[in-house]
Amino acid sequence: MSYVTYEARRSLAPGHVAGVIYTLPLILTRADRQQSDDVKRQRSLSGRTETLYFGSVIVWDVAVAPVPHALVPLYREFLDSTADGQTFQFNADSNLEADEFDVIRDDEGYSDQRAIQSTAGTRNDRFTFNFRLREV
Repeated sequence: MSYVTYEARRSLAPGHVAGVIYTLPLILTRADRQQSDDVKRQRSLSGRTETLYFGSVIVWDVAVAPVPHALVPLYREFLDSTADGQTFQFNADSNLEADEFDVIRDDEGYSDQRAIQSTAGTRNDRFTFNFRLREV
């Protein structure tokens, strides 16, 4: 199971305390990794090319599997707490021994999409969350 480890700062879930580090397990439906290279190419009149490499940026487009309404405060706490550029750890693999990445949020906000299960209120509804991370 994937997970994130972050410091709670905003929109605290019931029973959580500001400044405490929490680990939130994630069941992902998407964790797409993209690498963009920052390069500048110059071509001479003879046709030779010089490439200047300035580094790369790795981003992850993440979508969380539908979660019940009871877990929504935990996800909103995580997303609201990390919106300010806080560095946190992300493990995209289901293996606890896999590498964790130090990441920051690299989006203009997140979306949570509600799937209405019945007319009995939000207790039976499911929510999915989509956000973007950048490795630091």
